[in-house]
Amino acid sequence: MERKIPQPLVSVVADHISSVETHASLDSLFFYADAPGDAPEGSKHVKALEWLRRINKECKDPLSILGKLIEGYMESEESYRTPSAFSFLADNKNEPTFKENVNKMLAKYGFSYMTGGFIASGGSKPSLSLQEAIVGRNMGNDSNLLIVFYVQIMPDD
Repeated sequence: MERKIPQPLVSVVADHISSVETHASLDSLFFYADAPGDAPEGSKHVKALEWLRRINKECKDPLSILGKLIEGYMESEESYRTPSAFSFLADNKNEPTFKENVNKMLAKYGFSYMTGGFIASGGSKPSLSLQEAIVGRNMGNDSNLLIVFYVQIMPDD
C-alpha cells in the first residue's frame, strides 16, 4: 500500500531542515535517505520542498524515506526549534519543538514516529517489515547479522 507524506508535514519538514542545514548537508541528508534524482536547484527551502514532493511522486514508500530524513532530529536530545526570521525579537521558549510539531502532525494523519527512523500507520506495523529492512539495507550478506533459531529436541520414550 502506497502511503504519501501529507502536504502539511512536507511543509513542516522542509521549513525545519532548510533552516538548520547547509546546502551541502541538505544534499547529503537526502542522498542518505535514498531520495530519488539529483538535488533540485534553488534555495535550501525550495530544494527541500521539491525533493520531498518528488519523494511523494516517485517512491514506492515515501514514509520510509521521511523516517530516515527526520531520524536525527527526532532521536536527538536537543530540542530543535525551527528558527524564523524574527526569532531574535521574541522569546520562543513556549514555541513547540520540531519533534512536537512532527509528532502532532503525524498523529493528525494517523501515523507515529518509531525509534530507528520508522513511520507507523495507525498503531500498525512500521512502514518496513523486518524482511524489507534487511534486504533494503543489504544486511542479508552481512557477516555481522546473526539469526538464532531455537530448537528443542525431545527424547524418544
